[in-house]
Amino acid sequence: MSSLRNSVIPSLRKFAAGFFSLPTVSPLEGLFLRLLFGIVVASTLSLQVPFRDQPHPVGLAHFFDLTWLSDPQKLSAYRAVLYALLLVYASGWFLPIVLPLLAVGYSLMFTLYNSQGFTHHGYQIISLTLLVQAVTVVYYSILKGLRLRTPDALLNSWLLVQSQVVVTGTYLVSFLTKLFATGGMWFWNANYIALDMIKTQRQHYFSMFNPADLGDPPEAIWLLEHPWMARGLFASGVVLEAIAFFALGSRRLGLVIGVGLILMHRSVKMLMGLRFQNNEMLSAIFLIGVPYFLARCLERVHPAAVRLGLLIGAGVGIPLSYFAQPAAIQNAMPFSYYLVALVNSLSVWANGNWGEMMKFTLPVWITCLVTAAAGALGARLFTGAKMRPSIG
Repeated sequence: MSSLRNSVIPSLRKFAAGFFSLPTVSPLEGLFLRLLFGIVVASTLSLQVPFRDQPHPVGLAHFFDLTWLSDPQKLSAYRAVLYALLLVYASGWFLPIVLPLLAVGYSLMFTLYNSQGFTHHGYQIISLTLLVQAVTVVYYSILKGLRLRTPDALLNSWLLVQSQVVVTGTYLVSFLTKLFATGGMWFWNANYIALDMIKTQRQHYFSMFNPADLGDPPEAIWLLEHPWMARGLFASGVVLEAIAFFALGSRRLGLVIGVGLILMHRSVKMLMGLRFQNNEMLSAIFLIGVPYFLARCLERVHPAAVRLGLLIGAGVGIPLSYFAQPAAIQNAMPFSYYLVALVNSLSVWANGNWGEMMKFTLPVWITCLVTAAAGALGARLFTGAKMRPSIG
Protein backbone atom coordinates (compact mmCIF):
# COMPACT_ATOMS: atom_id res chain seq x y z
CA MET A 1 0.00 0.00 0.00
CA SER A 2 2.80 2.38 0.89
CA SER A 3 4.56 1.75 -2.44
CA LEU A 4 1.32 2.49 -4.30
CA ARG A 5 0.89 5.70 -2.32
CA ASN A 6 4.48 6.69 -2.97
CA SER A 7 4.01 6.25 -6.73
CA VAL A 8 0.54 7.81 -7.05
CA ILE A 9 0.97 10.92 -4.92
CA PRO A 10 4.04 12.25 -6.78
CA SER A 11 2.24 11.67 -10.09
CA LEU A 12 -0.80 13.60 -8.89
CA ARG A 13 1.41 16.41 -7.65
CA LYS A 14 3.15 16.56 -11.02
CA PHE A 15 -0.15 16.76 -12.90
CA ALA A 16 -1.53 19.41 -10.52
CA ALA A 17 1.67 21.43 -10.14
CA GLY A 18 0.19 24.32 -12.10
CA PHE A 19 -2.31 25.05 -9.33
CA PHE A 20 0.52 25.77 -6.89
CA SER A 21 3.31 27.20 -9.05
CA LEU A 22 3.64 29.22 -12.22
CA PRO A 23 4.71 27.52 -15.46
CA THR A 24 8.08 28.47 -16.88
CA VAL A 25 7.58 30.53 -20.03
CA SER A 26 10.69 31.23 -22.07
CA PRO A 27 11.08 34.55 -23.93
CA LEU A 28 10.63 32.67 -27.21
CA GLU A 29 7.39 31.03 -26.04
CA GLY A 30 6.18 34.43 -24.82
CA LEU A 31 6.87 35.85 -28.30
CA PHE A 32 4.89 33.06 -29.99
CA LEU A 33 2.04 33.44 -27.48
CA ARG A 34 1.70 37.12 -28.34
CA LEU A 35 2.27 36.60 -32.06
CA LEU A 36 -0.31 33.83 -32.52
CA PHE A 37 -2.90 35.46 -30.29
CA GLY A 38 -2.33 38.75 -32.11
CA ILE A 39 -2.94 37.04 -35.46
CA VAL A 40 -6.20 35.57 -34.15
CA VAL A 41 -7.32 39.00 -32.92
CA ALA A 42 -6.40 40.59 -36.26
CA SER A 43 -8.34 37.93 -38.18
CA THR A 44 -11.57 38.94 -36.43
CA LEU A 45 -11.24 42.63 -37.31
CA SER A 46 -12.67 42.01 -40.77
CA LEU A 47 -16.14 42.09 -39.20
CA GLN A 48 -18.35 44.59 -41.01
CA VAL A 49 -20.30 47.05 -38.87
CA PRO A 50 -23.07 48.34 -41.19
CA PHE A 51 -25.40 49.58 -38.45
CA ARG A 52 -26.27 53.29 -38.38
CA ASP A 53 -27.79 53.24 -34.90
CA GLN A 54 -27.65 51.33 -31.62
CA PRO A 55 -31.30 50.73 -30.65
CA HIS A 56 -30.47 48.27 -27.86
CA PRO A 57 -27.20 49.55 -26.34
CA VAL A 58 -25.02 47.20 -24.31
CA GLY A 59 -21.86 47.85 -22.36
CA LEU A 60 -20.02 51.02 -23.35
CA ALA A 61 -22.81 51.87 -25.81
CA HIS A 62 -24.87 52.96 -22.78
CA PHE A 63 -22.48 55.89 -22.39
CA PHE A 64 -21.09 56.56 -25.87
CA ASP A 65 -22.44 56.85 -29.39
CA LEU A 66 -20.49 54.24 -31.35
CA THR A 67 -22.33 54.60 -34.65
CA TRP A 68 -19.39 56.49 -36.14
CA LEU A 69 -17.83 53.05 -36.56
CA SER A 70 -20.39 52.32 -39.26
CA ASP A 71 -18.73 54.85 -41.56
CA PRO A 72 -16.53 52.78 -43.94
CA GLN A 73 -13.67 55.29 -44.07
CA LYS A 74 -13.57 55.77 -40.30
CA LEU A 75 -13.80 52.03 -39.74
CA SER A 76 -10.93 51.41 -42.17
CA ALA A 77 -8.73 53.93 -40.33
CA TYR A 78 -9.82 52.43 -37.01
CA ARG A 79 -8.79 48.96 -38.13
CA ALA A 80 -5.41 50.28 -39.29
CA VAL A 81 -4.77 51.65 -35.78
CA LEU A 82 -5.70 48.31 -34.21
CA TYR A 83 -3.44 46.45 -36.64
CA ALA A 84 -0.56 48.76 -35.67
CA LEU A 85 -1.25 48.21 -31.96
CA LEU A 86 -1.24 44.44 -32.52
CA LEU A 87 2.19 44.65 -34.17
CA VAL A 88 3.54 46.49 -31.13
CA TYR A 89 1.79 43.97 -28.85
CA ALA A 90 3.43 41.05 -30.65
CA SER A 91 6.84 42.66 -30.19
CA GLY A 92 6.28 42.78 -26.42
CA TRP A 93 7.14 46.47 -26.05
CA PHE A 94 4.94 49.04 -24.27
CA LEU A 95 2.45 46.40 -23.06
CA PRO A 96 1.10 48.54 -20.15
CA ILE A 97 0.05 51.11 -22.78
CA VAL A 98 -0.80 48.94 -25.76
CA LEU A 99 -2.90 46.26 -24.07
CA PRO A 100 -5.42 48.62 -22.40
CA LEU A 101 -5.84 50.45 -25.72
CA LEU A 102 -6.36 47.14 -27.53
CA ALA A 103 -8.84 45.86 -24.95
CA VAL A 104 -11.04 48.96 -25.18
CA GLY A 105 -10.53 49.52 -28.91
CA TYR A 106 -11.35 45.93 -29.81
CA SER A 107 -14.49 45.91 -27.67
CA LEU A 108 -15.99 49.00 -29.29
CA MET A 109 -16.61 47.37 -32.68
CA PHE A 110 -18.36 44.38 -31.18
CA THR A 111 -20.26 46.49 -28.67
CA LEU A 112 -21.92 48.30 -31.59
CA TYR A 113 -22.52 44.94 -33.27
CA ASN A 114 -24.27 43.61 -30.14
CA SER A 115 -26.30 46.81 -29.67
CA GLN A 116 -28.72 45.91 -32.46
CA GLY A 117 -31.06 43.80 -30.35
CA PHE A 118 -29.29 40.46 -30.74
CA THR A 119 -26.20 39.18 -28.95
CA HIS A 120 -23.32 37.38 -30.63
CA HIS A 121 -20.98 35.61 -28.21
CA GLY A 122 -18.35 34.43 -30.68
CA TYR A 123 -15.90 37.27 -30.04
CA GLN A 124 -16.27 37.70 -26.29
CA ILE A 125 -13.61 35.12 -25.45
CA ILE A 126 -11.11 37.30 -27.35
CA SER A 127 -12.18 40.59 -25.80
CA LEU A 128 -12.11 38.99 -22.33
CA THR A 129 -8.59 37.66 -22.92
CA LEU A 130 -7.40 41.09 -24.04
CA LEU A 131 -9.05 42.68 -21.00
CA VAL A 132 -7.50 40.23 -18.55
CA GLN A 133 -4.06 40.60 -20.14
CA ALA A 134 -4.41 44.38 -19.88
CA VAL A 135 -5.33 44.16 -16.19
CA THR A 136 -2.41 41.77 -15.65
CA VAL A 137 0.24 44.10 -17.11
CA VAL A 138 -1.20 47.13 -15.29
CA TYR A 139 -1.24 45.25 -11.97
CA TYR A 140 2.28 44.00 -12.63
CA SER A 141 3.39 47.59 -13.30
CA ILE A 142 1.91 48.71 -9.99
CA LEU A 143 3.73 45.96 -8.09
CA LYS A 144 7.04 45.88 -9.94
CA GLY A 145 7.23 49.28 -11.59
CA LEU A 146 6.39 50.38 -15.11
CA ARG A 147 8.01 48.07 -17.66
CA LEU A 148 7.93 49.19 -21.28
CA ARG A 149 10.42 46.62 -22.51
CA THR A 150 9.60 43.03 -23.43
CA PRO A 151 8.11 41.01 -20.56
CA ASP A 152 10.36 39.24 -18.08
CA ALA A 153 9.87 35.59 -17.12
CA LEU A 154 7.38 36.35 -14.34
CA LEU A 155 5.13 38.54 -16.48
CA ASN A 156 5.21 36.00 -19.30
CA SER A 157 4.03 33.35 -16.84
CA TRP A 158 1.29 35.61 -15.48
CA LEU A 159 0.02 36.40 -18.96
CA LEU A 160 -0.14 32.72 -19.92
CA VAL A 161 -1.92 31.63 -16.73
CA GLN A 162 -4.45 34.47 -16.77
CA SER A 163 -5.24 33.74 -20.41
CA GLN A 164 -5.77 30.09 -19.52
CA VAL A 165 -8.10 31.16 -16.70
CA VAL A 166 -10.22 33.14 -19.18
CA VAL A 167 -10.43 30.31 -21.71
CA THR A 168 -11.28 27.63 -19.17
CA GLY A 169 -13.48 30.01 -17.19
CA THR A 170 -15.80 30.59 -20.15
CA TYR A 171 -16.51 26.85 -20.24
CA LEU A 172 -17.07 26.67 -16.49
CA VAL A 173 -19.53 29.57 -16.70
CA SER A 174 -21.32 27.80 -19.55
CA PHE A 175 -21.59 24.64 -17.43
CA LEU A 176 -22.91 26.48 -14.37
CA THR A 177 -25.41 28.44 -16.47
CA LYS A 178 -26.83 25.22 -17.91
CA LEU A 179 -27.03 23.71 -14.45
CA PHE A 180 -28.70 26.62 -12.63
CA ALA A 181 -30.99 27.72 -15.47
CA THR A 182 -32.57 24.25 -15.60
CA GLY A 183 -32.71 23.62 -11.87
CA GLY A 184 -30.20 20.80 -12.25
CA MET A 185 -32.31 19.05 -14.90
CA TRP A 186 -30.05 19.80 -17.87
CA PHE A 187 -28.61 16.30 -18.11
CA TRP A 188 -32.06 14.70 -17.97
CA ASN A 189 -33.40 17.02 -20.69
CA ALA A 190 -30.25 16.87 -22.86
CA ASN A 191 -31.92 14.55 -25.37
CA TYR A 192 -34.15 17.43 -26.52
CA ILE A 193 -31.11 19.20 -27.98
CA ALA A 194 -31.84 17.06 -31.02
CA LEU A 195 -34.82 19.36 -31.60
CA ASP A 196 -32.38 22.28 -31.86
CA MET A 197 -30.58 20.37 -34.58
CA ILE A 198 -33.83 20.18 -36.54
CA LYS A 199 -34.53 23.88 -35.94
CA THR A 200 -31.02 24.86 -37.08
CA GLN A 201 -31.39 22.78 -40.26
CA ARG A 202 -34.70 24.46 -41.07
CA GLN A 203 -33.22 27.92 -40.42
CA HIS A 204 -30.43 27.16 -42.87
CA TYR A 205 -32.95 26.07 -45.48
CA PHE A 206 -35.19 29.13 -45.16
CA SER A 207 -32.16 31.44 -45.18
CA MET A 208 -30.57 30.10 -48.38
CA PHE A 209 -33.24 27.76 -49.87
CA ASN A 210 -30.49 25.25 -50.49
CA PRO A 211 -32.13 21.92 -51.49
CA ALA A 212 -29.41 20.07 -49.56
CA ASP A 213 -30.84 21.54 -46.33
CA LEU A 214 -34.39 20.44 -47.06
CA GLY A 215 -35.77 17.86 -44.64
CA ASP A 216 -34.88 16.91 -41.08
CA PRO A 217 -31.35 15.64 -40.38
CA PRO A 218 -31.40 11.86 -39.87
CA GLU A 219 -28.95 12.18 -36.96
CA ALA A 220 -31.47 14.27 -35.04
CA ILE A 221 -34.27 11.80 -35.71
CA TRP A 222 -32.09 8.93 -34.51
CA LEU A 223 -31.17 10.82 -31.31
CA LEU A 224 -34.84 11.57 -30.61
CA GLU A 225 -35.58 7.87 -30.98
CA HIS A 226 -32.71 6.93 -28.62
CA PRO A 227 -32.95 9.46 -25.73
CA TRP A 228 -30.39 7.76 -23.49
CA MET A 229 -27.78 7.77 -26.24
CA ALA A 230 -28.57 11.45 -26.81
CA ARG A 231 -28.20 12.22 -23.09
CA GLY A 232 -24.85 10.46 -22.98
CA LEU A 233 -23.57 12.20 -26.10
CA PHE A 234 -24.54 15.74 -25.11
CA ALA A 235 -23.69 15.27 -21.44
CA SER A 236 -20.11 14.32 -22.32
CA GLY A 237 -19.51 17.79 -23.72
CA VAL A 238 -20.93 19.47 -20.63
CA VAL A 239 -18.77 17.33 -18.35
CA LEU A 240 -15.76 18.47 -20.38
CA GLU A 241 -16.85 22.09 -19.83
CA ALA A 242 -17.05 21.41 -16.08
CA ILE A 243 -13.53 20.00 -15.82
CA ALA A 244 -11.86 22.34 -18.34
CA PHE A 245 -10.22 24.35 -15.53
CA PHE A 246 -8.05 21.30 -14.72
CA ALA A 247 -6.04 22.36 -17.78
CA LEU A 248 -4.34 24.80 -15.38
CA GLY A 249 -2.81 21.84 -13.55
CA SER A 250 -0.06 21.09 -16.04
CA ARG A 251 0.89 21.38 -19.68
CA ARG A 252 -0.03 17.72 -20.21
CA LEU A 253 -3.52 18.24 -18.82
CA GLY A 254 -3.82 21.39 -20.92
CA LEU A 255 -2.92 19.39 -24.02
CA VAL A 256 -5.46 16.64 -23.31
CA ILE A 257 -8.30 18.99 -22.34
CA GLY A 258 -7.53 21.43 -25.17
CA VAL A 259 -7.74 18.64 -27.75
CA GLY A 260 -10.97 17.44 -26.11
CA LEU A 261 -12.53 20.91 -26.34
CA ILE A 262 -11.65 21.23 -30.02
CA LEU A 263 -13.13 17.80 -30.74
CA MET A 264 -16.26 18.81 -28.84
CA HIS A 265 -16.66 21.95 -30.95
CA ARG A 266 -16.03 19.98 -34.13
CA SER A 267 -18.79 17.53 -33.20
CA VAL A 268 -21.16 20.44 -32.46
CA LYS A 269 -20.35 21.89 -35.87
CA MET A 270 -21.01 18.56 -37.54
CA LEU A 271 -24.32 18.01 -35.73
CA MET A 272 -25.71 21.55 -35.52
CA GLY A 273 -23.68 23.66 -37.95
CA LEU A 274 -22.50 25.96 -35.15
CA ARG A 275 -18.94 27.26 -35.41
CA PHE A 276 -16.62 28.10 -32.52
CA GLN A 277 -13.52 29.11 -34.43
CA ASN A 278 -12.19 31.58 -31.85
CA ASN A 279 -12.67 29.16 -28.95
CA GLU A 280 -10.82 26.46 -30.85
CA MET A 281 -7.90 28.68 -31.79
CA LEU A 282 -7.48 30.03 -28.26
CA SER A 283 -7.60 26.48 -26.91
CA ALA A 284 -4.82 25.57 -29.36
CA ILE A 285 -2.71 28.55 -28.27
CA PHE A 286 -3.19 28.66 -24.51
CA LEU A 287 -4.20 25.10 -23.56
CA ILE A 288 -2.69 22.73 -26.12
CA GLY A 289 0.39 24.95 -26.18
CA VAL A 290 1.28 25.37 -29.84
CA PRO A 291 3.61 28.30 -28.93
CA TYR A 292 5.32 26.08 -26.34
CA PHE A 293 6.07 23.33 -28.87
CA LEU A 294 7.26 25.85 -31.47
CA ALA A 295 9.59 27.42 -28.91
CA ARG A 296 10.95 24.05 -27.76
CA CYS A 297 11.77 23.10 -31.33
CA LEU A 298 13.53 26.38 -32.10
CA GLU A 299 15.40 26.40 -28.79
CA ARG A 300 17.23 23.31 -30.01
CA VAL A 301 18.84 25.47 -32.71
CA HIS A 302 22.29 26.62 -31.54
CA PRO A 303 23.92 29.03 -31.21
CA ALA A 304 21.37 31.66 -30.27
CA ALA A 305 22.55 33.96 -33.08
CA VAL A 306 21.61 31.35 -35.69
CA ARG A 307 18.21 30.95 -34.05
CA LEU A 308 17.70 34.70 -34.21
CA GLY A 309 18.78 34.78 -37.85
CA LEU A 310 16.32 32.02 -38.64
CA LEU A 311 13.45 33.90 -36.96
CA ILE A 312 14.29 37.21 -38.62
CA GLY A 313 14.63 35.51 -42.00
CA ALA A 314 11.23 33.83 -41.63
CA GLY A 315 9.65 37.15 -40.63
CA VAL A 316 11.16 38.94 -43.62
CA GLY A 317 9.82 36.22 -45.89
CA ILE A 318 6.19 37.10 -45.13
CA PRO A 319 6.16 40.51 -46.86
CA LEU A 320 8.57 39.28 -49.54
CA SER A 321 6.15 36.50 -50.44
CA TYR A 322 3.92 39.14 -52.05
CA PHE A 323 6.35 39.23 -54.98
CA ALA A 324 6.25 35.43 -55.26
CA GLN A 325 2.47 35.44 -55.74
CA PRO A 326 0.99 35.11 -59.23
CA ALA A 327 0.49 38.36 -61.12
CA ALA A 328 -3.28 37.95 -60.81
CA ILE A 329 -3.08 38.24 -57.02
CA GLN A 330 -0.67 41.18 -57.13
CA ASN A 331 -3.00 42.99 -59.53
CA ALA A 332 -6.08 42.15 -57.46
CA MET A 333 -4.82 43.52 -54.16
CA PRO A 334 -2.23 46.09 -53.05
CA PHE A 335 0.48 45.09 -50.60
CA SER A 336 -1.38 46.18 -47.44
CA TYR A 337 -4.50 44.29 -48.51
CA TYR A 338 -2.36 41.22 -49.17
CA LEU A 339 -1.08 41.16 -45.58
CA VAL A 340 -4.63 41.47 -44.28
CA ALA A 341 -5.74 38.68 -46.61
CA LEU A 342 -3.02 36.41 -45.20
CA VAL A 343 -4.32 37.02 -41.68
CA ASN A 344 -7.92 36.52 -42.76
CA SER A 345 -7.03 33.17 -44.31
CA LEU A 346 -7.45 31.84 -40.76
CA SER A 347 -11.15 31.68 -41.61
CA VAL A 348 -10.29 28.33 -43.23
CA TRP A 349 -10.45 26.96 -39.67
CA ALA A 350 -14.22 27.38 -39.85
CA ASN A 351 -15.08 27.12 -43.54
CA GLY A 352 -12.80 24.16 -44.25
CA ASN A 353 -11.68 25.45 -47.67
CA TRP A 354 -8.16 24.11 -47.18
CA GLY A 355 -7.38 23.65 -50.88
CA GLU A 356 -7.83 27.32 -51.75
CA MET A 357 -6.03 28.41 -48.59
CA MET A 358 -2.99 26.23 -49.30
CA LYS A 359 -2.90 27.46 -52.90
CA PHE A 360 -2.88 31.07 -51.64
CA THR A 361 -0.33 30.54 -48.85
CA LEU A 362 2.07 28.13 -50.62
CA PRO A 363 4.26 31.02 -51.91
CA VAL A 364 4.43 32.26 -48.31
CA TRP A 365 5.70 28.94 -46.96
CA ILE A 366 8.27 28.58 -49.73
CA THR A 367 9.52 32.16 -49.40
CA CYS A 368 9.74 31.93 -45.60
CA LEU A 369 11.66 28.65 -45.79
CA VAL A 370 14.17 30.20 -48.19
CA THR A 371 14.61 33.43 -46.21
CA ALA A 372 14.77 31.54 -42.90
CA ALA A 373 17.55 29.34 -44.27
CA ALA A 374 19.33 32.44 -45.60
CA GLY A 375 18.99 34.17 -42.23
CA ALA A 376 20.36 31.16 -40.36
CA LEU A 377 23.26 30.79 -42.82
CA GLY A 378 24.06 34.49 -42.62
CA ALA A 379 24.07 34.37 -38.82
CA ARG A 380 26.30 31.29 -38.88
CA LEU A 381 28.82 32.97 -41.20
CA PHE A 382 28.73 36.19 -39.18
CA THR A 383 29.31 34.48 -35.82
CA GLY A 384 32.01 32.28 -37.40
CA ALA A 385 33.81 35.34 -38.71
CA LYS A 386 33.71 37.03 -35.30
CA MET A 387 35.08 33.93 -33.55
CA ARG A 388 37.87 33.43 -36.13
CA PRO A 389 41.17 34.84 -34.77
CA SER A 390 42.57 37.78 -36.68
CA ILE A 391 45.83 37.41 -38.63
CA GLY A 392 48.65 39.89 -38.43
